[in-house]
Amino acid sequence: MLDAVTVPAHADVRMTPYTTNVMIRPLRPLPVGRRVPFTLTFRHSGTLRVTAVIAPPGGGPTAG
Repeated sequence: MLDAVTVPAHADVRMTPYTTNVMIRPLRPLPVGRRVPFTLTFRHSGTLRVTAVIAPPGGGPTAG
């Protein structure tokens, strides 16, 4: 568990089931493949709205 992720200037950080990722605990199960909006907050450059795709626990293949 991390409190923050460092994103170097002019670089990308890819979040996948096999690298740094975001885990949530929804009130009810979310179907694999559903798109979920997130707002990322950066210390020096404000916020960025992105869309994440729900992957199964353990990062196995998605349905569909």
